[in-house]
Amino acid sequence: MRLMEMNQRLKKLAQVAALSTVLVSSASAADYIICWDGMAEFLSPDYQAVNLANPVMRVTLGVAGSVNWGDPCPCGPPICGSHPVPGYIGLMTGGVGSFHSGDDDSSAYFVGSPWGGNEWSYATIRSVAADGTASDTRFGENGYDLLVAPTASFRRFIAQDSSNDGIQARLTVNLMAGVVRFQWELTNTNADVRQVGLRHASWVGFIDSGGAMSGYHSNTYTLLPNGRPNRIQQQWSRATDPLTFPPFIDFYFRQSQPYPSLRIHTGPASAGLQDATRADRLVLSDQALVVANLWDATVLPDALISDPTFGLYFDPVPVGPGQTRTIVYYLTAPWAVSDVELPYAVTTEAPQLITFADAGLNNLSPNPFFITAWVDNQYARINQEITMRDVTLTLSLPDGLTFAPGETNTKMIPSLAPGQVLNVRWQVQADGTTTGPLKYRVQVTSTPGPAKTLEGTVMIATTPRINIVGGPQLVGFPWVFADDDLAVITGLTVGAGAQLDAFEWDTLLNTYQRVSTVSDRGRAQWWIADTDYPNTALTGASAPTDSVNGEFRVVLLKGWNLISNPYPYPVQLNQLIATSQSDPRESLTWADLTSRGWIRSTLYRYDPFDPPYKFSSDSSQLVLPHVGYWVYVNTETPINIFWPPVYVP
Repeated sequence: MRLMEMNQRLKKLAQVAALSTVLVSSASAADYIICWDGMAEFLSPDYQAVNLANPVMRVTLGVAGSVNWGDPCPCGPPICGSHPVPGYIGLMTGGVGSFHSGDDDSSAYFVGSPWGGNEWSYATIRSVAADGTASDTRFGENGYDLLVAPTASFRRFIAQDSSNDGIQARLTVNLMAGVVRFQWELTNTNADVRQVGLRHASWVGFIDSGGAMSGYHSNTYTLLPNGRPNRIQQQWSRATDPLTFPPFIDFYFRQSQPYPSLRIHTGPASAGLQDATRADRLVLSDQALVVANLWDATVLPDALISDPTFGLYFDPVPVGPGQTRTIVYYLTAPWAVSDVELPYAVTTEAPQLITFADAGLNNLSPNPFFITAWVDNQYARINQEITMRDVTLTLSLPDGLTFAPGETNTKMIPSLAPGQVLNVRWQVQADGTTTGPLKYRVQVTSTPGPAKTLEGTVMIATTPRINIVGGPQLVGFPWVFADDDLAVITGLTVGAGAQLDAFEWDTLLNTYQRVSTVSDRGRAQWWIADTDYPNTALTGASAPTDSVNGEFRVVLLKGWNLISNPYPYPVQLNQLIATSQSDPRESLTWADLTSRGWIRSTLYRYDPFDPPYKFSSDSSQLVLPHVGYWVYVNTETPINIFWPPVYVP
């Protein structure tokens, strides 16, 4: 009944011709209509909002009026009651969102989406006079002196607000495949120099297709580039922390349900996003500490986040009279790889993680799975439109992935009209023996249009199968074995002169020991096989039960140590935590260990296909399962290494 009443109200609003370009939002169980009490007059008579949408993404700009959820309302404060709309920035998935999940069909990203509530998601224009006086204005709050929505060309809208201390702010929003592009042109119309800056701040509050919420009075699953989830309030400054300033931050509904999800880019990225402006600061805190103030945000020390809100800052810089400062930034989905350079945009997606599963094909799930590519015809300039024809998309797969039976590597879209967005899909399967991040490549050609190549990644969990290579091979396993006898596990004869010989390194004695049993989890050993034994099943292997909680401990001694990943999923090296057995009161990061000189920063792995060793000191490198690594400890005191939980969403 509530949605029926809502739709009737929207039909009436759609007839209001105050702005013929305004699109009226439609109700969905995955947006903030679920917070309406069903009794209040939801939208004021003068309500207006601009929407851009395609199957993947949808963006909203509030124009006029207010939205009233009622008081009390089902979602509780602060959303209850009436809230202004002008200047509100809303974001949702499109009607499809990710093709790999039904959880994010028409799902809200920001609190209030798509209806409004400009206290929760908006942009601030800051102007600083010569005497240091700062003037802050919420963009659009005082109305627009220019609004073109949608424009005749492309899928975009233009809005301009000149109400802030002589700073004319023009916003152009483009929606291209799976990418939302914000471009701000901040023009100083004063007779003197002004310092001009911008802040975009939004309260991230997901609603999935079933109406469940994440971020509204609960933290989202938030990942930084180091792969460790962020749970506390933080801020970063590019000026003071240039090496640790995150290039992006990802928000997920939750770890076990990664859709819907959103990526905030803080600077240039590859594949057509290179024109982005580098943000000066990034704040992640609670909504009451960020959006409650037009510019300044508060970050409490060691404080948990309950209402995740980001502030993306482009700090004031001098802008002369009549001069313009241009700021560009992008919002995308973490699962999307996009190229949006004209004349057409392409977005590809694959599942973020193929997990270990006893019952799945080759012990993986989902398997087979789909790789999808969206094409958005941007030959859409008015009076210069061109239909793209024979749009050909070719998928190239790495070792470990093959096309499902009956699938072809090339797909074609015969005709794509200006502004139209269509997709193709390939069914792909993993072989169960190749693990880690596997890169696929999509090549696109069209008449007319330049060729494009996009490269995406799908993370594959390991399975209890291994390609045994003739000669030496350094291995370590995450599995719990019913019997630790290598002959039972591999089905091969084991020992000197047998099909398989095995050795472990004894750090205390500084020598090798021949063994006939598999190494402990977290440790590694050498296998020397008389020939190749591809796709060998590891008998009696079962998955560990501590992957979710983590804290698997390995003790490292002075000298060379052989270690391995104790989980069936890749783990970033900088996620490891440690303690010294001489002083276990303090927990240390990998960076702490290396900076103190206790551990050498470099990991070494043996490459049986291109011997001898490959090595890296990059702390963000992935430690892969089934692979053994050498690490050197300098200190006499034993070090406890604790492997983290598996953070991959």
